[in-house]
Amino acid sequence: MNTKLEIIFHGPYPLCTEKNDVLFDCPYASFEGIYLWAVRMSSGVYRVSYLGQTIRSFYIRNKEHLIQQLGGNYQVCDPEAMINGRHEVVWNGMWRKGTQSAIDRKRPAKNIKWTVNILKEAFDDLADNELGHRLRKILDWAVNKQAFMTSVAIKPTFGIQGKSKDRIMTLSSNGDIYSFMSVKQYPGGVTERDALVDELKQFGLLDQDLDPNQVVSGRYLSKKLYELSDDDIDKLLDVYGKYCG
Repeated sequence: MNTKLEIIFHGPYPLCTEKNDVLFDCPYASFEGIYLWAVRMSSGVYRVSYLGQTIRSFYIRNKEHLIQQLGGNYQVCDPEAMINGRHEVVWNGMWRKGTQSAIDRKRPAKNIKWTVNILKEAFDDLADNELGHRLRKILDWAVNKQAFMTSVAIKPTFGIQGKSKDRIMTLSSNGDIYSFMSVKQYPGGVTERDALVDELKQFGLLDQDLDPNQVVSGRYLSKKLYELSDDDIDKLLDVYGKYCG
């Protein structure tokens, strides 16, 4: 059965200005749905440069876009070329697998033992200030819970220790959150491990069809740290707080 669907777009609205917040004059900023990024070319015609979809709000998602763009994670194109209908990349971004910053390419990669003090300095220096703040918040939480575990890695990384003194979660400076699911890492065995997995599923951070018994080590959560709200992070820490300490 064919269904005709009518989609209406409103705008255009400026993303932000030097003095105003994201989508400051958009009456639909708190809505969810499909959105377009468009460039007004010299001819006066708008050319679509990006199409996105969000189940949260246009404000939250576009603010995340802006943070990642200014932080160097997303691709940047020459604005003068864009208004003349050309696509010229001046910075290819760092979020795709296999990409890294020009600074990283200039220095040899080596593993570092990431202690609390070194992590604090690294998170304070992140280009994405909001991501750095969230990592600091979780780091401080882990230290206070006596659940912090050092990691040896190229980029800033640390772990959360479970009740069995084994690592049950790892966080890194690119926003990845890795949850360990081996039964041996949970003193309550299958029951305790499955309880955590069920809570993460309810939170929308794991696929509903995931069978933890088929997982060898663990899984990356479906959202990166910068995709979570402050309330989401509080809820995540409440969940993990039951399984560490």
